[in-house]
Amino acid sequence: MNRTIAFDNKKGVWKTRYSFFSSCIAWVKDLMVTSPTMTTGTGVAWKHDGLSESNNTFYNTTSPSVIGVSFNDNPSSNKQFKSLSVESLNPNNISGINTFIVNGEAGSVGEMRQKGGILYGHIGTENEYTLSNFEFIGQIKNIHTSQEAAEAASGLSFEGVSSGVYIEFYYTEMNALSGGAVGVTDNPQGVKNGEVEPIPLGNTLILYNGMLLLGGGAGLSEGTNLYFAYPSSINGESPKGQVADVTLTLGSEDFEVHAVNLEYSPTNLDHSN
Repeated sequence: MNRTIAFDNKKGVWKTRYSFFSSCIAWVKDLMVTSPTMTTGTGVAWKHDGLSESNNTFYNTTSPSVIGVSFNDNPSSNKQFKSLSVESLNPNNISGINTFIVNGEAGSVGEMRQKGGILYGHIGTENEYTLSNFEFIGQIKNIHTSQEAAEAASGLSFEGVSSGVYIEFYYTEMNALSGGAVGVTDNPQGVKNGEVEPIPLGNTLILYNGMLLLGGGAGLSEGTNLYFAYPSSINGESPKGQVADVTLTLGSEDFEVHAVNLEYSPTNLDHSN
């Protein structure tokens, strides 16, 4: 993709990049005029007049405005990044996405959304399991491997809801069952450390009258606590690191951006807690 890099003579810095490539650039009074390297119906000169309807159009090709910022306040301190916002008098004209990268390594992409007149950007969550990815279900009382044994122990009927394993609890957190869980485990710390994997839910998961129905229960034992395991996108923690880099794609409408703000808090936790 063609690019033109602009240098600011007063400040002595490379100021910005444009999504066009010119054979020459000139100023006529306060009007910037450039010539494309080849003409494809655009003429031999292009007038950059600053009209709102053509701010991002060069040689009849429209491109979005993109800015990149780095947040490196107190770079020796570990931080938990919480909220990204963009200050603009024209938030309705900004419709884009942003990429949030922590420590130059892990990153994620998401939409920018307006809430209460303020434009918020995407930050995402930790890419790996943390202890916030687990939700308590209950303490296992019995594990039954047949429908008949489960019905005899509970006095319930499981007709039409048969499963491979029927788990009976001493106590059940009734609000625990929610969409998005990827499995169950009795060892959240081991899953977080990468030592074990959650037991997959399969297609037979039902929390039915206080009993959990699973496709399989290998490794589970009576008397232990059982937890749902959720992916980071549902129940993960805010990303942690020392510095963050953000690229914002802001669309091609007429707008002004006054500031990009990042809310964070110092933390003693490392990246795996």
